[in-house]
Amino acid sequence: ISTLLLFDFLIINDDRWSGGNTHTSEGRMMFLDQGAGFGRDGRGRRAYAMTQLRWSQRFDREVAQALFELDVPALQRELRPLLSPAELTELAERIEEARRYLRRLEAEAPKDSLL
Repeated sequence: ISTLLLFDFLIINDDRWSGGNTHTSEGRMMFLDQGAGFGRDGRGRRAYAMTQLRWSQRFDREVAQALFELDVPALQRELRPLLSPAELTELAERIEEARRYLRRLEAEAPKDSLL
């Protein structure tokens, strides 16, 4: 779930837990509907998504490493046909904010935060 919370923060998907977007199928969690993802950070969407990200304080080490190594300018180039310049800027800001959060967790609990 921590990877999903991170993903939702990055794409600013603020309606994951609004109902009907999580299910169990054959004993596995299923996460549906990223339709609220991206868009502008109006009405405190980013703060709300960060609150949800903070529900988790443990993250997969490989996922964290991929976030730390992510080439943001290359990602922005790939997404340019889909997102506005403002959305691309806000995505880069969220990536950096998520990196800071995971680094802070790692500094506070080096053996427990990135697994």
